[in-house]
Amino acid sequence: MFGPDICGYTKRVHFILNKRGTNHLIKEDVSAESDELTHVYTGVLNPDNTFKIYVDGVEKKSCAIPDFWNILPPKKINDPSQSKPSDWVDERLIDDPDDKKPEGWDDIPAEIIDPAATKPDDWDDDLDGEWEAPKTSNPDFKGPWNPKKNR
Repeated sequence: MFGPDICGYTKRVHFILNKRGTNHLIKEDVSAESDELTHVYTGVLNPDNTFKIYVDGVEKKSCAIPDFWNILPPKKINDPSQSKPSDWVDERLIDDPDDKKPEGWDDIPAEIIDPAATKPDDWDDDLDGEWEAPKTSNPDFKGPWNPKKNR
C-alpha cells in the first residue's frame, strides 16, 4: 500500500510492504503535502533493494529497504548453546575487595546517655526506682559499615 494520509493529524505518506501475509509499515515518517492542491505521489521499489518516494516528481526519501522496514530477520541470531559464565556478576557496581572497615567502627553505639539530662528534684529512688538518664542519638554513629562500590 502506498499513498498520503492527510485525514489524520500526522499528515504522512504511508508506504506499507507485505511479505507472506504480514504488513510492514515504513519506520520513518515522510510528510505529506498539506496545502489544498492536488499532488502526485510516487513510490518506487528497485531490484537492488532500495526504494524512492517522489512527491510531484521531487524525491522526498530514498534508502535501502532493510534500513526502513523490519522485514528481514536480524543478521545476528542468538546462539542457544552460548550462555553467561557461572561466575558472571549482573550488578553494575560491586563491593571493593580492597576497602576495609575502619578500626573501632562497630564500637560506636547508635545512642548515648544524654549529657544534659539531670535527675529531677522530686525523684524518689524508693518509690520511682533507680533513675536512668534518657538516651539521645549519637552524632558520631555513622550506621552500618558498607564497602565502597566499583564498576
